[in-house]
Amino acid sequence: MKKGYFHIADMDSVQAALATLEGFRNINEEENKSKSLKVYTNKDLLLLLGVSDKQLRQYRNEGLLSYSRVDDKFWYTQDDVDEFLMKNHHNALVS
Repeated sequence: MKKGYFHIADMDSVQAALATLEGFRNINEEENKSKSLKVYTNKDLLLLLGVSDKQLRQYRNEGLLSYSRVDDKFWYTQDDVDEFLMKNHHNALVS
């Protein structure tokens, strides 16, 4: 075979390999998205929930809101926030 020329069968193999690699790339991107961790500070959560610092402290102290603490800094993951909202969710009343 001359340099620079491919048979159709070779091209089909190359395209199949490229499609496989593209599939792996898409899977990798989805895994990386799910591994990214959204973390909130106290200030972020005050704005997100629209509550006072005192109220946020009360949620933590009563065990209603999970958190991580490093020195004097509090950190909240998206899972912490989601769990807090689900525990405090009330269905609408139908009249």
